[in-house]
Amino acid sequence: MAEKKKTAKKNVKNTIKAKQETKVEAVKKESKLKKIGGKIKAFFNDPRPIIIVLIILVCLLNIGFANYKSNYRVYQGFYASDEINIRSIHAYIHPKVSTFYSSGAVYTGEEKKVYQYRIGYYYESGDSYNFLKESTEDLDTPIDLADIISKTSYFDYSESQIAENLVFTRDARKNIGKLHFMVFASTTKETTDEYDIAIDCPIDFTEF
Repeated sequence: MAEKKKTAKKNVKNTIKAKQETKVEAVKKESKLKKIGGKIKAFFNDPRPIIIVLIILVCLLNIGFANYKSNYRVYQGFYASDEINIRSIHAYIHPKVSTFYSSGAVYTGEEKKVYQYRIGYYYESGDSYNFLKESTEDLDTPIDLADIISKTSYFDYSESQIAENLVFTRDARKNIGKLHFMVFASTTKETTDEYDIAIDCPIDFTEF
């Protein structure tokens, strides 16, 4: 009997101890949760961390938007003067496929016959002009400048960025907003790099 009583007392003590330990753990857990809750509450009550997070988000959005804008661009323009009229010009810059379209230019200036010409679209790059698309030819018989411009100024071009000899190079993609339509022609038959006709038409190009 004495042994049974001792065992019973021991079991009771163990039960009480277990309950106390459970209660202590519960109190510790509750205290820990309160501390976490207090920190979260303090975080949201303090405007400085929220402002910092918002600034970071705005910076990331700006970086993402700038990257998107540099890779996806649409331009539309035209040109009108006393000598040259171009109704419609479009350029679409895309990471995979880029396109360029121009309706034919109409020459309304003084009638001239030429033996050689360079006609096309060029973009400003630093202090120089690089051609985007152009037509060149040396002729044995002179042709009306108006006819040449009409026949050679229409472009409808698409290009994959994995193609060789890219027209839409990195430099062209960067500077296509500074586009010019240019006409260089010579009224003499002598082959030379000097042209006595030079027409520069800066395109009114709007980016969308």
